[in-house]
Amino acid sequence: MSINTESSSKVACQRRSFNLAPANSDGIVLSVHHTLIVGQGTSQRVRYLHASFNCTGSALAASNHLGNVYVFDLTVKKYWFLVHVNCSIIKFMRKINTVPRDALFVGATTGDIQIYNSYTCENIANLLGHKNPVNDISFSETDDCVTLATNEAILWNMKTFTKLHVLHLEEGTILKFVMFVPVSNDVLACFNDETVQIWKAKTYDPIKQIGTNTGGSFNKLTIRSIAFTSNGKLMVVVGHAPSIYVFSIETLQLIKEVSFIHLHLSVKKAQFLPNPFDDGVNKILSFLTSSGVLYFYDMQSEEFISKINMDEEVWKYAVDPSSNHIATISRCGLIQIHSMAHVLPRINRERNLKIISRRNNYKTKQKTNKKLLNDVLKKQLSDVLDTEKLRAILKEFGEYPSLYRKVIWRNLLQLPNDEEQYAAILSNNYENAFNEFEKHYPLVVKQDMKSLKQFYENLISWCPFLSVVSYLPVLIFPFVKFLQTEPVLCFETLMTIIVNYCQYWFEYHPVPPLNILGLVESIIMQEDPALMEHFYKNEVTSKTYAWFILQSMFSEVLSSSQWLVFCDHLIANDAVFLTVAVAAYSLANKSSLMALENIDDFECFFRTNSTFNFKRFIARCYKLLNNKTIENHPRLFLKPLIPFHNGEYPVFDQFPKNCLEVCQSINNLRTEVNSLKQEEQCMNTKVQELQHLKELERSSEEFFRHAQLNKLYSDKLEEEQNNVRVERKRLKALISQAVKNEEELKKSTPQVFQNIVSNKKQTKNDKYDSKREFSRIEEDLLEHYTNLLKYKIQIEGLIDEDVSLDSVQLKKSYKEISDEINKVNLSLWLKQEWKFQVKNI
Repeated sequence: MSINTESSSKVACQRRSFNLAPANSDGIVLSVHHTLIVGQGTSQRVRYLHASFNCTGSALAASNHLGNVYVFDLTVKKYWFLVHVNCSIIKFMRKINTVPRDALFVGATTGDIQIYNSYTCENIANLLGHKNPVNDISFSETDDCVTLATNEAILWNMKTFTKLHVLHLEEGTILKFVMFVPVSNDVLACFNDETVQIWKAKTYDPIKQIGTNTGGSFNKLTIRSIAFTSNGKLMVVVGHAPSIYVFSIETLQLIKEVSFIHLHLSVKKAQFLPNPFDDGVNKILSFLTSSGVLYFYDMQSEEFISKINMDEEVWKYAVDPSSNHIATISRCGLIQIHSMAHVLPRINRERNLKIISRRNNYKTKQKTNKKLLNDVLKKQLSDVLDTEKLRAILKEFGEYPSLYRKVIWRNLLQLPNDEEQYAAILSNNYENAFNEFEKHYPLVVKQDMKSLKQFYENLISWCPFLSVVSYLPVLIFPFVKFLQTEPVLCFETLMTIIVNYCQYWFEYHPVPPLNILGLVESIIMQEDPALMEHFYKNEVTSKTYAWFILQSMFSEVLSSSQWLVFCDHLIANDAVFLTVAVAAYSLANKSSLMALENIDDFECFFRTNSTFNFKRFIARCYKLLNNKTIENHPRLFLKPLIPFHNGEYPVFDQFPKNCLEVCQSINNLRTEVNSLKQEEQCMNTKVQELQHLKELERSSEEFFRHAQLNKLYSDKLEEEQNNVRVERKRLKALISQAVKNEEELKKSTPQVFQNIVSNKKQTKNDKYDSKREFSRIEEDLLEHYTNLLKYKIQIEGLIDEDVSLDSVQLKKSYKEISDEINKVNLSLWLKQEWKFQVKNI
């Protein structure tokens, strides 16, 4: 899988998930890069510069060129942004009691060192003192730390985050390395003149030195890296030469020189691979060459066992302290996490074999030691946990300490802790001893329900008669609740309670134990006759004030803490204490009982927890226990505690013998009911199968009908499409025929069209000439008509002026003018009629 941290949020500790991919051919399980998208889809990669694993190897911290620091948790598979610092180095510290184990040291380019909790992103402290960027950080095994800059080294106390010592250098002297030597915690420094100096821890006195007179090719070596084995006995020096130089730290003498002439390359860095199973010898050395290839060399067999050779040269690398992963940083700034099991498969197999061998040896020794330890502990416990001493402790403090209560109960009851017998009980378990157990005894906590059911079935396996005891789950539940984490102790305690503290309970089962109830009634009668008279008056029998309490073993009337204290006293004594305690409970609550008059109220009182003086109740129990004046004292009838013997569990037979037949019948009936239920379940299954088959048949029929209908629709649609195609062909033929006929018609009758056009033009011209002639005639008639009107008017005037004219002549002239006017009107009418006819034509 590949992670682009550019897409992650820059909010501190905001976690995002990732997955580790299966290792490929190079063993890579995760790649980390920081790629920016710069305009028009082009990308630019930001280089990662530093990486470091924490002390457990579960997390990797990395910082890039932008100053962003990220943390990758390889266990929970989440990563997050930690802080933005322009850093010169990052490094997880070794486990120190005063500092969180996941503290990350971030060396800023300003010289400051900031310490962060890598999981909470909280700044723990800042180490101020360097003026130049820090180049290296080393941790001792005594809560000290040394930081290196170019011109100075500072030792710090990690408990107080203060300076212990400052190593100042002469002008012109440069420090290459400063680190702690494992185990001895001496300080080693390497200078620019290739001199290696060691100072004594705490005193800082110079004790050893490697100079340039060592001899051989080492005198010409430019040192680039120093590595130590975990046991602090060997040191490997590498540099600008294809060789490694092995020194003894005790004497600082060169032991051997290993040359890799065939590589023709210098070595940039060397580091031993930690292995928890080689006692700090660290025989596998990893070293990085100038060509960017990471080699793994076996110092014992003097052979190369593996290498990491990527397309991009390896620039830096970091090793997981648990040897599960190794992280490489390429020159392009890509981080790749490799699986060490894939890179070094042979070493991984050897490691697994050693783990298995050590585990088997440990188990064998553990079994032997456990047996011896049990024998010793039993002897010591028998001396320390003496019964009389324990009773004295109980008398003094009123209860046993809760931390040791289970051990004390086991000792007082003298339980054998026989695991083999308990395993035999489990192998013969009644799995269906009580049908619908959860329905009859509903419990909120599922684990309590599971444990109660398990121990109930175990008791029935031990004694089948108990399957008919209806109140058994109520009786054993408080013990199961307290002892369920130790099943053998719990089961043996329940058996002891039933055998020793429930004496004579089952002689007349299912009738309550009248003899035990009679003893309780006798004690109350003798101690407080008024209370007993109050019981008789309200028809309250011993079944109410005694049997209800016995069935639940006081768990219904006492709180959980009170019940545990009560059981301390009960187990420290015998069954007599239980009987007198039932009477003492009524006597201790006399005032409350005397106020009750309803039988339902009495039953509720003896079935629920009530507030009363518990210490006075315990004191009353011991008073009745030690009262020898009581007639028919339970001590006269009940047997003392009979402990179990190791190797066998007791046989319980204090019940009517015919109950075995009843139990067998009940078991047979239960078996028959179970078989009937199984048959019913089979029949229901068959019915469901038949219904399913019918449903399948109906579905197939519907599918067939739908298929037929779809086929019918498809055929009809195809038929209609064929008809449409035929009609389209016919219409196309008609259109082509019409076009053809039109073309022929145009060719055959061009002259007809021309004549029609010329006739239309002539008709238009004739109409125009007629209109002009009629207009002229109309104008003449109008002019003539106007003149006649004028003449008529003149005649009428003359008639008015000269009446002496001859009337006959005037009338004649008038008549002539009137006739002319009528003719003119007739001519006008004919003209209008002719115009109308012409227009219609």
